[in-house]
Amino acid sequence: MVPYGDENRLAMGMTRGEFDHSWTVLHSTARALVGEGVDGARTGGTLDGAYSPAGKPKAGTALSERMALMTYSFGRAPYGNIDWWPLSLWFDTRVAPFDDPAIRWAISFAIDRRRLVDIGQEGFGEATPLPYPNFRALEPYLEAVKYRLWEFPSNRYAPKETTKRLEQRGFRRDPEGYWARDGARVRIPILGHPQWADMGPVLAELLRREGFDATYDQPPDWLDRIRSGRATAWIYGHGGSIVDPHFTLTLFHSRNAIVEGASAGGAGGSYSRWTDKEFDGIVNEMEQVPVADRRMLDLFPKAMDVWLRDLPNIPLVQSFHHNVMSQVYWVGWPSILNPYANDAFWHLTWPLVLRKLKPVR
Repeated sequence: MVPYGDENRLAMGMTRGEFDHSWTVLHSTARALVGEGVDGARTGGTLDGAYSPAGKPKAGTALSERMALMTYSFGRAPYGNIDWWPLSLWFDTRVAPFDDPAIRWAISFAIDRRRLVDIGQEGFGEATPLPYPNFRALEPYLEAVKYRLWEFPSNRYAPKETTKRLEQRGFRRDPEGYWARDGARVRIPILGHPQWADMGPVLAELLRREGFDATYDQPPDWLDRIRSGRATAWIYGHGGSIVDPHFTLTLFHSRNAIVEGASAGGAGGSYSRWTDKEFDGIVNEMEQVPVADRRMLDLFPKAMDVWLRDLPNIPLVQSFHHNVMSQVYWVGWPSILNPYANDAFWHLTWPLVLRKLKPVR
């Protein structure tokens, strides 16, 4: 394994068999490494074609090493698996004008998520209307609120709705076409991790085209800026629910709203500082209900009504692990054919992977 670093060096090392496992890489890098023609389903999930009859990896060329590379979905889209960490555009909701739900909704309507996926994720991602991963265990809850998306269309691209909401708040286009009020533009300086170098610039450009003075940057202290209240906007995920919808909701409970200037707290990365007493009350009640209890399906839509009404952050896309694994020396990696765990070595389930790996003989 290699730590996160230069992606070109990582890719070359993977093709030469120097590394067994990569950090998540860009869509294009994963696709280039595993290749469209590598079909794991055809070989029972072990990519037997990459090995000699004696069971040894074919050596001698980078190409033969490349054929032993795989992702969770082998050589097929989406070149990995959905992570538990759906991505949103977050704001410090105590900073004007982002303290106004109408402004947050105006920004949401300005984002063309189809283009964000087609360009930023090279067509291999998917938009998400809610801060939840598309996991099977969560489907009953996501279905229970699907009808609410008619009133709160959190993925809808509607520039006219953007214009209406901004003009209602006194914003007008300045001579250069940017939204401004009292001479001050709506500036959206977005921060992010290098992992989002594919999507971040696209998001900023989409917002600029709709009149927002948006930029994207990846400073080394980006996360510290968010935690300490020195950031205005950023891309980030939700370390929350996998089975129980309650865990994602707790991220937005007021007890997890970080005080300005503090660098601790914020359970699961909730740095938006958004608070709502009605929402807190529903989440408090959910904490007393077992996950399989029917009451959870009744309470969840009530909580999401408040969340969607205020839109404390703007849902963007599902997050994907594009991790590349080498079968030159080890087999038994998790995959769509053997989904005993995900393959992220930074997750607590990584010891399960280590127990399953077998050396190539």
